[in-house]
Amino acid sequence: MNWNAFKRLFHYLGRYKLRLILVMIAAVLSTLFTVLTPAVTVLLRGVKPEWILRTITEEKCTIVWLLVTLIALYLVAQLFAILQSFSMTKLTACVMETLRGDIDRKMHHLKLDY
Repeated sequence: MNWNAFKRLFHYLGRYKLRLILVMIAAVLSTLFTVLTPAVTVLLRGVKPEWILRTITEEKCTIVWLLVTLIALYLVAQLFAILQSFSMTKLTACVMETLRGDIDRKMHHLKLDY
């Protein structure tokens, strides 16, 4: 494995530290909310099926609250996943543009007979 190539790549990534940190935070939050979603599903298992058939308002509110919480967790997890993917795509594009520019400058400095 060529560690010099990794060092140079991290040198290019170092210019975008803030964006890289935001991508990592979005990835952690997306994973966190994705992991929390099954916990709400476990709570839904505690809801007895006969509660759905009854007309008691309090029990219906409990079911609705759990479903709204579950939907909200899924939406927040997807929001952070989308934020992560768009940010990482932009970061990759910026690094590739910098790499291409450096390669272009290097090629223009080479002698023609090279």
